[in-house]
Amino acid sequence: MGSKKHFTRRTNLESYLLAYTLKGQGELVYEDRSYLLNPGDCFFIDCRKPHYYRTLDENGWSYDPIHLGGNHLGDLYAIFAEYGNPVVSIGLHSPLSHQLEKLWEIAAQNTLYSELQTHQILTNLISEFIMLHHFSECKSIPTAIKEIQHYISQHYADPITLDFLAEHMHLSKFYISHEFKRYTGTSVMEYVKNMRINVAKTLLTGTDLSVYEIALQIGFNYSNYFYRVFQEMENTTPIQYRKQWKHSEGERS
Repeated sequence: MGSKKHFTRRTNLESYLLAYTLKGQGELVYEDRSYLLNPGDCFFIDCRKPHYYRTLDENGWSYDPIHLGGNHLGDLYAIFAEYGNPVVSIGLHSPLSHQLEKLWEIAAQNTLYSELQTHQILTNLISEFIMLHHFSECKSIPTAIKEIQHYISQHYADPITLDFLAEHMHLSKFYISHEFKRYTGTSVMEYVKNMRINVAKTLLTGTDLSVYEIALQIGFNYSNYFYRVFQEMENTTPIQYRKQWKHSEGERS
């Protein structure tokens, strides 16, 4: 979901919103504070409180939202809210992002069993969010690493190498490779690849572009290579991924 000019302003909704940024930049205004949303950032808010979120990136902001309800969520949210920051950076293509994808899929089934599964996954996610909040208080990401993440989010389709980033950021290759992995949990090139594949998933489900066109648009010069990387990371081919998504959308409609 998302567009070049998207914005939402709401209050007094009887639900909780969990949203995960896939591409571009957005802004969340919640409880009189503004939060920048980069790819890999997730926010969790109580929709009864005034909130506002919008696209900042001129190329658009892509995000996955899910509205959740139920008596149990009040207690879970109260624990999460004690940390004061509704935004958690979980990274792209991380184990937590896979849990979010599973949560989206199960919640859409809307059965008693899916409600129980949703509660279990959400409980695990919030526990992880709290740990990340605690961890971030002890280890703040350096500005240089944030700048590299931002650069990649804007130029993921361009040829990006460690040598180029070192020259562009005026940093040593050793510093970038060591510190980037230390603070993000992945190498620079894996981060680029993960971002490209997440953008590809958005294009596969949100456009009619061919696999070849998508490969070129996200920075793969050869569609066969894109095909192989996608299958390695998603355990399915781009074509199968698109078919599965269309099938699931057909069942929901």
